[in-house]
Amino acid sequence: MWTLSAPPVGTATVTVTLSAAVGSVAGAATYTGVDAISPVIGSAAAGTDTGANAASLVLNNTTPADGMFSVLALGNIANTSNVRTQASVDLVVADKRWDQTAGVHGAGATRGGNTGQNQAVNTGVVWRWNVNDSQQRSPHAALLVALR
Repeated sequence: MWTLSAPPVGTATVTVTLSAAVGSVAGAATYTGVDAISPVIGSAAAGTDTGANAASLVLNNTTPADGMFSVLALGNIANTSNVRTQASVDLVVADKRWDQTAGVHGAGATRGGNTGQNQAVNTGVVWRWNVNDSQQRSPHAALLVALR
């Protein structure tokens, strides 16, 4: 994940160069009104290589004005479906922004900070997918960033 703080107004080009021939999915997201001095209030990363069919990341002590951005890369695409989002700890379902397949299932989602439902002060993004055979490994990596 790359960030650019306080860029000039206008359009920009994002170029991704890989050092080997591998499948990849790339996406871009923009935010307005983000704190330019200290934009990132928290981040988390997770990865595993199991027969599981979910990944979730939660950040503690967020506020309704915060924003979240999450990405997921899911391997073993012959054994897995495309990904979808599900309600998090505060009952909010993140908005899936892209979901593509190119050697991996890759997806990105955004959402606002905690809603206070269930008296939750934590916010997260939950990713789900289906597996054809739970005995086959389905490696994945997920990343979540919270912005003020």
